[in-house]
Amino acid sequence: MKSRRINQLILILAFMPGIFAVNSCKKKVNQIDEIKVPDFKTLSEQFKEPAKEYTTSPFFVWNADITKDEIDNFLNDFKKAGSSQVFIHPRPGLITEYLSDKWFDLYKHAVEKGKELGMNIMRTLTPAVSEEVMSRLKCRNRITRDKGLR
Repeated sequence: MKSRRINQLILILAFMPGIFAVNSCKKKVNQIDEIKVPDFKTLSEQFKEPAKEYTTSPFFVWNADITKDEIDNFLNDFKKAGSSQVFIHPRPGLITEYLSDKWFDLYKHAVEKGKELGMNIMRTLTPAVSEEVMSRLKCRNRITRDKGLR
């Protein structure tokens, strides 16, 4: 008799996770916010002029001496080409010292110009490329400039 109760308990415990899983899946399916497009004409119009979140997001590579005028020209060109968002991507070759006050001033200018144009301005978060490489470049440039450290 005791072994029968143990078997029943094991059977119940074995099926409980399945029952919970099925019920939890049903609840999630009902909570999905579906975007419904009424017809093809509406869909094609949305492709012609998508919201800025759905436009291309090119890298705005900073790998030279960046100026405010240059930022303005590039952002205007990106906007004219149909992109309403860009990733600022610092790369080796950047003459403005990376993460310096001037760099942050230029970044702030880019964000303000982006707001003026109705654009999203983002910065790439690729420490393996940006921070690490740029930090090493800053150190190397300082070391090579100081003849006593060569």
